[in-house]
Amino acid sequence: MDQQGFLPVSLIASFRRMQALTTNAALILEALKDSTEVETVDQKLRKRVDPEKWPIPGPPPCNLPPTDFSQLINCPEFIPGQTFGSHTGKGFT
Repeated sequence: MDQQGFLPVSLIASFRRMQALTTNAALILEALKDSTEVETVDQKLRKRVDPEKWPIPGPPPCNLPPTDFSQLINCPEFIPGQTFGSHTGKGFT
């Protein structure tokens, strides 16, 4: 997805369920041209409403300070399947 929220129609055409219908990008774009949900531009498409609102966020900005893991030194270890503190004999049940 680009910065404006567009996906290439070739990506949509590569989906298995779409391939069962067609892999013809021109046909997919033709079918979507009057859609009230998506808009098409050239060989790309995006949502009409809030196109820049992505379901999966991008990478965090580079100007954030690095995470300070030194504060986690005395944290209890997470062991799947065990209650908190059970490996130390001081469990909370």
